[in-house]
Amino acid sequence: MINCVSELLYKAAKSLEAKKNDFDRKDAWGYLASIDIMDCNPEKIREKASIEVYIKELSKVVNCHLYGPPTIARIGEGKRLLGWSFTQLVTTSSITGHFVESNNSAYIDIFFCNYFDPEKAIKFTEEYFGLKK
Repeated sequence: MINCVSELLYKAAKSLEAKKNDFDRKDAWGYLASIDIMDCNPEKIREKASIEVYIKELSKVVNCHLYGPPTIARIGEGKRLLGWSFTQLVTTSSITGHFVESNNSAYIDIFFCNYFDPEKAIKFTEEYFGLKK
C-alpha cells in the first residue's frame, strides 16, 4: 500500500510539469510526500546499515543535500511497535522514517521547502525495500 499525501492535493491527470508550475505559481512553502509500504523485505528494515544506505541513495534520487549524519535508533514500546526510526536533516528540511518489524512496514516522510518529484521517491523506496504488493 502506497500513500503519497502530497499527490492527493492534485488531480491524477496533472502532469509532473503542471504540478511543478502550480507549486511555483502558488509560491508554496514546502512539499510533502508520505510513503507507507507494507510487506517490506524484513532484512532491509532490520539492519541499520541498510537504512543508512537508503537515506544516502534517496538523497540522490530526490536531489537533496544531506546536512550532517542521520539519527537512527531502534525504538518502540513492546514487540508490536519495535523497529528502527530515523531522522535526516537536509538543507531544505528533513526526511524521517519508521520501520515496524511486527508487520514489515515502512513509513517515510519527505518534506522539502522546494519541489521534488514524489513519484521518483515512491518508486525508489518500493524497489529498495522490496515491496511485495
